[in-house]
Amino acid sequence: FFFQAEDGIRDKLVTGVQTCALPISLTTDYPALRGDSTAPFTFNLKLVNDTAQEVTFGLAGAGPDGWDVQVRPSGQDQAATAIVAAGSKTNIKVTVTPDRYADAGQYPIRVLADGGEGHQAVVDLLVELTGSFAAKLDSSDGRLNTAVTAGSSQKFGIVLTNTGTAPLAGVKLTATPPSGWSVTFDTDTIDSIPVGESATATALITPSGNAVAGDYVITMKAKADGVDQSIQVRTTVETSQTWGLVGIGLIVLVLLGLGIVFRRFGRR
Repeated sequence: FFFQAEDGIRDKLVTGVQTCALPISLTTDYPALRGDSTAPFTFNLKLVNDTAQEVTFGLAGAGPDGWDVQVRPSGQDQAATAIVAAGSKTNIKVTVTPDRYADAGQYPIRVLADGGEGHQAVVDLLVELTGSFAAKLDSSDGRLNTAVTAGSSQKFGIVLTNTGTAPLAGVKLTATPPSGWSVTFDTDTIDSIPVGESATATALITPSGNAVAGDYVITMKAKADGVDQSIQVRTTVETSQTWGLVGIGLIVLVLLGLGIVFRRFGRR
């Protein structure tokens, strides 16, 4: 735990001591909340003073290291105390901001209302982090361009890194190529990627049979629950060397034919 409290009430936060002889209570209908670490958690508490005197309560909260726990009277974001009349009650708002790098799991939160002279109330809360989902999609070599020869295929490697705090499961790989093209993956579904680790796949790019030389754009996507990443790959179609050789051969044959014709008819 870390403590957001004056020195005089830190021990009370740690031990959870509550004076039961006096009718002071701090309760909530929802002591446990669940979600990911990308947004704060808000607990609504009720502080009851069922004594015969007005009590001023100091408010404090404690949570794991790196977490922020703010305890304030509802509607009073700057107040650190709550004044409750005899036989009355007031609403308390607790805002818990998790450490952005916290792993998925259950984390205890403790809140104290201290009115002195034995007028204390403690409530234990729970935050369950499901983890945050985030990922980065890139090429295997960091370059987002490739080249393919007309009439053939080209391999292109991609890598997906789990940058969140929860495992990724069932990641679907898809591609949107130009009309008539084909892009297939050696694996179109990645079963699981643990936190901080990466998975690779290879795409096979095949241009259409009538693709002319030039630059084309292929969009590749990786999608799972909470993650939707994409990259655009500039693909250059190059003319096949085979057709270049065929063209040269035809030119040579034409020149040879013209040479033979000139030699034959030139003698006449």
